[in-house]
Amino acid sequence: MRGLRRIKTNFLFLITITVGLATSAQAQTLTETVQSWERRLDARIGLLLYDPSNEWEVSYRADELFPMSSTFKPLLCGAVLAEVDAGTESLSDHVTYQSADLVDYSPVTSKHVETGMMSERYAKQR
Repeated sequence: MRGLRRIKTNFLFLITITVGLATSAQAQTLTETVQSWERRLDARIGLLLYDPSNEWEVSYRADELFPMSSTFKPLLCGAVLAEVDAGTESLSDHVTYQSADLVDYSPVTSKHVETGMMSERYAKQR
């Protein structure tokens, strides 16, 4: 548990120090910082920061696949369920999407591009 807490702390620290970056020189500093954290953690880190207001973007290993990249799903489910509990979302909502919204390996959702899916049914198939 302590190791997980350290990883979370390191991740939050990394996000905190990257929030203010905006120029290519600072992007280089970001790359160096991320590489330093990779060495410290003996791990690969993928990062993409995007500001939709001006379409500014900086990334590091953004085109690489990570075996644990699906670990966000429990957090997403928790956030959705919290909104259901608050009454702002419903599990009976119909979710629509396009093929372009999917990643290469989407075995369940790729079968329902034309029709979309109900939130509850989608959650049960995950």
